[in-house]
Amino acid sequence: MVQTLIQSRTGTPWRVVLFDLDGTLRYNVPSPNDVMLAQAVSLGVSDSAAARKRALRWAHFYWADSHTLAQDLRRFPKRDADFWVHYTARQLVAFGCSRAQATQLAPKVQAFMSNEYLPEDRLYPELSELLGSLREAGYLLGVLSNRSRPFHDYIEEKGLRPYFDLVLAAGEVGAWKPSPFIFRVAIERMGVRPNEVVYVGDNYFADVLGAQRAGLFPLLVDPEQLFSEMNCQSVSVVTDVTPNFLTSMASYHKCNPSTS
Repeated sequence: MVQTLIQSRTGTPWRVVLFDLDGTLRYNVPSPNDVMLAQAVSLGVSDSAAARKRALRWAHFYWADSHTLAQDLRRFPKRDADFWVHYTARQLVAFGCSRAQATQLAPKVQAFMSNEYLPEDRLYPELSELLGSLREAGYLLGVLSNRSRPFHDYIEEKGLRPYFDLVLAAGEVGAWKPSPFIFRVAIERMGVRPNEVVYVGDNYFADVLGAQRAGLFPLLVDPEQLFSEMNCQSVSVVTDVTPNFLTSMASYHKCNPSTS
């Protein structure tokens, strides 16, 4: 009976669309990764499309509550300047530097980032229009982020609060994506089952794998096609996730269930 009501209201088996925040609903201009790699290139590091893809994928993996991140936080619990120099050296190695070159250049690159990098915070264009259309189609909406602190004020400031039934930071419950626990907390608070939820995020390791482990349907925002070979549904930008898109995706998934 519940499933019949869901279908008649949204046209899909899903009741809820949950979104990641950083990199999905909002982004920095210019991108910190692009600026950091460009600065490394200006200091003599070799550049190539393959090297950039490798470095960007490494950054996604690192911030997905990885063992490497946990190790670094034990060493640098305050996330001070030494943490960021160490992080920069790690990413330069992923970019193709030798460890010696990365160790030499990391302080210079990080000094540039600290002193010169002044990003602009932006929401994706037409985001409010998208969220409004999803609400009108009958979906419940939420934001689930790996931020350590609550971000209700940010959502309010950006005029997005009326669209969301849930706004949750991982730090509020002490669990971070890709842990299934944080996803389960979110869906429990929204009063739905895992298979009634689509989770939209930009980090394959945190968002797709975490959602899959918790039984949600993952949808990857992948504008640079960093994970094009992975077996998951993807879009180029979050505003592609329209009610019509969800309906067509549900039909495709019904015929090709292994794609999730």
